[in-house]
Amino acid sequence: MEQPPNIYAYQALNAATREIRVLKLHPGREADKISGELLTTVFDSRSPYDALSYQWGNPTVTKPIYLGPNEELQITSFLREALTFIRKHDEVIIIWIDAICISQKDVSERNHQVSMMKEIYSNARTVRVWLNQEIDSSSPCFAILAKLDKCS
Repeated sequence: MEQPPNIYAYQALNAATREIRVLKLHPGREADKISGELLTTVFDSRSPYDALSYQWGNPTVTKPIYLGPNEELQITSFLREALTFIRKHDEVIIIWIDAICISQKDVSERNHQVSMMKEIYSNARTVRVWLNQEIDSSSPCFAILAKLDKCS
């Protein structure tokens, strides 16, 4: 019988060395569980990562993602949609996402990380933007953006 997942427990960051977390988002198909690992890195080491800017949506409507062998983290359904959309089928993505990479319950950490957000976004290789699922009239726009993304 499979054990129910544990709630993900964040490890403390070292504010003095400007540590941040990034999500190593595992590959998968649309119907697969969203899984990954949170990695800690010293921000000034300039390890490459992408960042996600998105609409948080309703904070009371959540879905799980799985971090590690048997730990889950509840995230908004809007963020879950974004991860499903940006996840690749065959390769890992290293990405910084505020709601996942910052321990939202640790006020001290949250305040310190928020003060670094301008730098975090500025130093990302790519900043992805997620507003919500596309609507019918937006399909041509997204098709053009997808073509442009493949060119870069």
